Amino acid sequence: MGRERRTARRRRATVVVGFVVGTALGAVLAGSALGVGGFAAGPPALLDPSVPRQPEDLGVGERVFLVVAGIHPSREAAEAAAGRFDFGDVQGFYAVPADQFDGLPGRHAARPGAWALVSAFRTRAGAEEFAAMAARAGATPAIEGPFLSLGGAYAGLGQEKRPDGRGPLTGPLDRPETGP
Repeated sequence: MGRERRTARRRRATVVVGFVVGTALGAVLAGSALGVGGFAAGPPALLDPSVPRQPEDLGVGERVFLVVAGIHPSREAAEAAAGRFDFGDVQGFYAVPADQFDGLPGRHAARPGAWALVSAFRTRAGAEEFAAMAARAGATPAIEGPFLSLGGAYAGLGQEKRPDGRGPLTGPLDRPETGP
């Protein structure tokens, strides 16, 4: 009789341990698919395989206008500064290495390794429209450039409308703008 009890206890213990481990593993796996607050991490379109993906438009070799919200000593400082502006559902400024735009670091006497808080545009009109929105979001933006984009981190190209009004401007202009 004693032996049967020990065997029954071991079985129960094994079942309980299996249940606890399985529940914990399931919670970890479910949590990894969810972001903060139990919602899916990122916008739904990023998680939907039926939504076509476009490569990020870096504008390498193009002259672009920048709406600049500041130059910072580190990426962390630039991202912290970006958090002070409320753009609602729209991406505001992007933290990028300042030296990815030829001439930008020199214009601000930025040290090597500095990060800029910017949004890039192919047209001055696009930059002006965004600067007005940024001012409403609490920023004190400056429109600068055009600067030669050397590539690197995404800085927002592709968000402005085409000069002829036919959809978004997702590529270089036939005749780039040269400044004010």
